[in-house]
Amino acid sequence: MLRNTRDALVYMLKNPMYIIIHFGCWFILFALLTLPYTSENYLIYLINGIPIIGVMAFITSYREVRGIMKGIYKTQNVWTHWYNQQVINKDQFVKYDNPPIIEYTQDDSIFYKVRSVLLSLFRQPVPFLVHFGVWSIASLTGTYLDDPMQADILGGTSTNRLIEDIISEYWDNILFILTVAIITSIQEVRGYISGIVKKHQEYIEWYDRHFNEMNVNDSLDESPFDLKTINVTSITNVVAGYLFLQFGLGILLYFSISLVLSTIGIVDNPNFLLCYLSIALFVVI
Repeated sequence: MLRNTRDALVYMLKNPMYIIIHFGCWFILFALLTLPYTSENYLIYLINGIPIIGVMAFITSYREVRGIMKGIYKTQNVWTHWYNQQVINKDQFVKYDNPPIIEYTQDDSIFYKVRSVLLSLFRQPVPFLVHFGVWSIASLTGTYLDDPMQADILGGTSTNRLIEDIISEYWDNILFILTVAIITSIQEVRGYISGIVKKHQEYIEWYDRHFNEMNVNDSLDESPFDLKTINVTSITNVVAGYLFLQFGLGILLYFSISLVLSTIGIVDNPNFLLCYLSIALFVVI
């Protein structure tokens, strides 16, 4: 786990464009969502929100790069097993196996990427559930550490009343929790798929150079793991337009859920709640 975190942070440090693009997307999202509620001194309010925007940009870009690292490691493990088998085949004068096959293809179209991510989340909802759980913990922790809540605790408010207040605050934040859980889980899954596809493509190119014309007596001196680790920028080929589209869909999703919850009366006044975003750094653990 520490290795994954270290590698992800190093990649982000070497490729700051990730966090820059995410910061731009979150800045636009913040500006659009707060516009109806801050008619006066809007620019000052927007500037004051920059630390929160920075935190969210760091979290989402980190989750994407963390997903990339997971995809790379998985692909390396698959090819390690395959390569070791070829070494055994060579020693036994057995024909080399075909290269491993992955379920994702090299397709840079936006719609294919969106489809792959959504299908992956639908088939394996665990990433979303984990993100939702962690964001819920972050929200509950923020509620507990909030000044009014601490005043109630020090004032001797009953335990039942405190629990009711915490639950009430949590339900007020549920729309925000759902939104950011969807965004961060999508970022991680998208990075995971990109990491698998790009690293697999690198190994396939190595295979085409060294295996297509090889016989069982040929040398296996150069392994695919002698290749340099590919740069993060080349892993995902991040396109700002795709991210802006993704965040635009996030905005649409937010307002849709907000309208539904307001209509059925679960949330009286749904807003984009930003009170406890700083505590959400817990998500990167």
